[in-house]
Amino acid sequence: MFAVGMAGAQRRRQIRQREDHRADLAGYKLREGKTSIHDDSSKDFMANYIGAGTWQQNVLEAGCMPNFKELPGKFRANNNKSASDNMPEVRAKLQEWLEGGHVEEVPWCVNLLTVAEN
Repeated sequence: MFAVGMAGAQRRRQIRQREDHRADLAGYKLREGKTSIHDDSSKDFMANYIGAGTWQQNVLEAGCMPNFKELPGKFRANNNKSASDNMPEVRAKLQEWLEGGHVEEVPWCVNLLTVAEN
């Protein structure tokens, strides 16, 4: 069982390396550091290399803008433990999103958040 798992992991690594090489040949380079899926190079990669459709390209351009039939009612939920444990980072990210126009602050709806940790 362990050997099968290792073979699968090795195969996935080989596929990822091949895809990275194909992206390099197409002129796309993986960048280290702070990047955004909304920057021009990311949008170009998604449209021309991945083949993202119109809806996906609109999300990259304007963010996810749900088309509500009506505004949601009053709602509040506690954040997930990961968000509560990382509240300074959550607050900083929300401020960045507010300033970037990616989210709106409304007094009647509080959505719960999860923080992905490495």
